[in-house]
Amino acid sequence: MKMTKLMATTAVLASTLVLGNVVASAEAGTLPATYETDTTVKFSPSDEITPPVDPLDPEKPTTPVDPEDPDKPINPGTNGPLSIDFASPLYFGENKIVTSDKDYFAEAQPLSDGTTRPNFVQVTDNRGGEQGWTLQVKQNGQFKSKTSNRELTGAQISFANGQVATATDSKVPSIIATEFTLVADGTGAAQNVMTAKAGEGAGTHIYRSGDDAAKATSVKLAVPGKLTKLAETYTTTLTYTLTDVPGNDTPE
Repeated sequence: MKMTKLMATTAVLASTLVLGNVVASAEAGTLPATYETDTTVKFSPSDEITPPVDPLDPEKPTTPVDPEDPDKPINPGTNGPLSIDFASPLYFGENKIVTSDKDYFAEAQPLSDGTTRPNFVQVTDNRGGEQGWTLQVKQNGQFKSKTSNRELTGAQISFANGQVATATDSKVPSIIATEFTLVADGTGAAQNVMTAKAGEGAGTHIYRSGDDAAKATSVKLAVPGKLTKLAETYTTTLTYTLTDVPGNDTPE
C-alpha cells in the first residue's frame, strides 16, 4: 500500500514538471531531464561622478592636471546621471609683447604621468535611455587683468579639428562642431559643441580638439596687434552647459 501511494505521488510530480515547463521531455522518464530558470539583472540611473578617461583611448582612466599649475586641483565633474565629467583649462602660455596681430595656441592637456593629450571635454549619460542631449560652451567676457583691470578687447578663442571618441557601443553624437569661435565679450549665444539625438550618446563621450598630431595647434587665441598689452596676466572663463534637449530640439 505504501508503494502504491509513493508511485502515485511520483507520477503526479512528473506530470507537473511536464505541463509546467515547455522544454521538459514530452515522454515521461526520458533522461536527461531539463529544466529552465529565469536569470535577471536590472540597471538604474547613476548619480555618481564619472572620472576622466583618456581622450585618445577612452577605455583607459586618466588624471588630467592643470597646464599652468600642476599642483592646482582640477575642478570635479558634475553629478550624474547626465554629467560633464571634465573640461580642459586652457593655457596660452607666457608670450613676448608684439605690436602685430598674433595667434597663440593653447598647450596640450597634460596628464599626471607626464604625457599630453588633446584638450577635451567629457560627457557621460547614465540615464539608461538614449534620450539625447546637447553640450554648449560660452566665454564669460573679455580677457582681463586682475592687476590693472585692463581688457584684451577683441581677443578671440577658436576651436578646430573637433572629434568625438567613446568606448561605448551607443551611437556617437551625430552633430559635432568641427570648428567654432567664441564671442569674446560674453554677450553672444553659446556655441554648440556636440549634440546627441534620440538613440545616441549613452555612456561616456569625449569631444577633443585634434588628434595626437594636432593637439598643440587646435585651440587658438587671436590677439589684435593694435591692443595695448601690459606685462600682466589676463584671464577669462568658459562655461560649458549640458542639457537634456536632444538634437532635433537643439535650443537657439
